[in-house]
Amino acid sequence: MPNSGDNLPYLFAETGDLKLHLVKIAYSAFYFALTFILLSYFDHVIAAINARILGYHPVFNYDVLKNLSPTSGWSPKRIAFVYLSGPLLGLIISWISAFGYNLAGVAHSHLKLFLYWLSLNGFVLFFSYLITGILSFSNYTSIFFTGFSLWFNWLFWDNTAITMLLIILSGVFGIFYPFFFWRQTLRNGYSGRLLEQQFGRVISFINTAVLPVLTGSLIILGATLPMNWQYQLIRLACVLITLLIILLWIAIFRFAPVKVRKGGIEYYSPVFLLIGIGVLLLLARLVLSWQISL
Repeated sequence: MPNSGDNLPYLFAETGDLKLHLVKIAYSAFYFALTFILLSYFDHVIAAINARILGYHPVFNYDVLKNLSPTSGWSPKRIAFVYLSGPLLGLIISWISAFGYNLAGVAHSHLKLFLYWLSLNGFVLFFSYLITGILSFSNYTSIFFTGFSLWFNWLFWDNTAITMLLIILSGVFGIFYPFFFWRQTLRNGYSGRLLEQQFGRVISFINTAVLPVLTGSLIILGATLPMNWQYQLIRLACVLITLLIILLWIAIFRFAPVKVRKGGIEYYSPVFLLIGIGVLLLLARLVLSWQISL
């Protein structure tokens, strides 16, 4: 089959114009990076707002939420209200975005792609707190001692029991929640012909999911490092885990029909893309890094 990607066998099969295709991958990478960064920031924003509602005076930016450890008057309900608000918000945003993705028309290809990454990154935000809870082993000196591990600790659960529960929850959510993404991931593809065979689905998956994540990760690291770098790396690892499970579901449902928009998302000039990336870099460095006191 002739295509502009003949010099790179199979990887860019059925792409048509390779240069246009690479621009579309870059747009997808930008949407991935944008939603990842915004959700990571609003994780701290919602926790800080809830802490202020309870009468505390938090200080936060993209890097950290602080000024709460020396305070008193905490209870399991208050801990949940503040420290579980971020991961649960991520899960809620994931549901709403997935619903919006299904409602958006085929003509709104960029909106659908943005909602896809918002939904996936919303889940990743939630999932990452299960993983960091495991890594903390309920040790209050750990940088990962927050979220679910902190809340279960306030319920006076045994450290081993907390860790085992988080491992179980991570396995359940990590394996079964990505089921809801496999069809959407293939719908983001650019060639119905590729989806007619299993190897073609893998090629489509690499182009529509793997390459945007790898490219978008560079944007994320360039925009945010060294801010919140431990959680950033954990979340990026959770994205890769999620993609692997999505690929597993794609392999399981290899004969299920999936319709795609021919050629993938609508082509926009790379000038708009470069402007968007530049604004995102400036936003992360000059705005999201500001310390805000409530």
